[in-house]
Amino acid sequence: MRHLLFFFSFLSPPILFGATLMLAIGFKGDPMNMTLAFYGVVMMLLGALAFPRQGHPIYRAIERMTAPSKQEPEDMLKQMVDFNMAAVDFEPNAQPFHAGWSRLDLILVAPENPSSWIGGLPEMPPGVDWPQTDGNAALFLAQIALSDLPDDIWGGLGPKSGWLLFFLAPRDWGGLRVLHVKQRGAPRPYPNGACIENYLDHDDLAAMKEIGRAAGDFRPPRIALAVSPTNTQPADSYLHIDELRALRERHRSIDLSDPLFAPFDIGPNPTRLSVEMLARQTYFQNPDDVSPEIREIFEPTWTFQASLEAATMSGPVREEFFYTAPEDPVLLLQLHSSKLLGWTFGGNESLGIFIAPKDLRRRRWHKAWFDYTG
Repeated sequence: MRHLLFFFSFLSPPILFGATLMLAIGFKGDPMNMTLAFYGVVMMLLGALAFPRQGHPIYRAIERMTAPSKQEPEDMLKQMVDFNMAAVDFEPNAQPFHAGWSRLDLILVAPENPSSWIGGLPEMPPGVDWPQTDGNAALFLAQIALSDLPDDIWGGLGPKSGWLLFFLAPRDWGGLRVLHVKQRGAPRPYPNGACIENYLDHDDLAAMKEIGRAAGDFRPPRIALAVSPTNTQPADSYLHIDELRALRERHRSIDLSDPLFAPFDIGPNPTRLSVEMLARQTYFQNPDDVSPEIREIFEPTWTFQASLEAATMSGPVREEFFYTAPEDPVLLLQLHSSKLLGWTFGGNESLGIFIAPKDLRRRRWHKAWFDYTG
């Protein structure tokens, strides 16, 4: 009998759990099931009588599984210190896969059918699904024609033809998708219900609220990319805050009641934020739909912002990618938080997309990852 009770004590926890479910279903069901509730009470009493007492082997098993070894905290602390010291001391070295560094300029007035672009919609062949994370459509970042890039980019490890497409999950750190397609398809609209406002720039978010648009309707415009002939690093925008402020001062002189702004659906009390956003979005859809007078006001600002927001590919990883730089991976693409596209990464940082050289050689795009500067 004692051995039977000892065996029964191991079954007590699941019996109590089952009794709880029976009670809940019995009392909360529609109609109530008092018979089921009665048996639930009986099972709960039996489970409580046989519940293992202190010193039972089940407690010792739980302690062995959950108690960390004395060495674990020390190993974890040492690993963290070593990793951070490596990040602090890291100095980039020239690697063969750093070859072919390229700057991709944002082209404000571009040909109708550019081969590479940022924002807008992807052009994937039929049968290629829009990447999703937890059932939510990812943010489309860019589509790059590999034929536009130098022959020696990434030291020749990557493909030479087709397009690379980059997608970012709708929530930070939720995931990254890199696709390599050999052919372009028709522009693929965002799936129904796609909601990527997590990356919406705060100025554009305020503007969308002003004009009564839902933040979930945010879609970055398409801007063409072209490999820069100068291939110089884009300047950091924080070094040019004064120039940007001076350009934006011109926006203060705008008379919002001017008939020039009548084509834009800005409501009875517009602000310069909403006017600029609507003019910018219209401009990138079709520049001819924006009057020369409005372009004269905003184009200098947009042109200067474009010079600061150029994308880059390949080359040494910048030290600002604090935790990625010591691994010295391949830089597939670096993008900036962008006032033109209306998106922001992290705390208005840059986004880097990386892959290990061996994974690039084997085309294991699912191994790519991303990081933010700072």
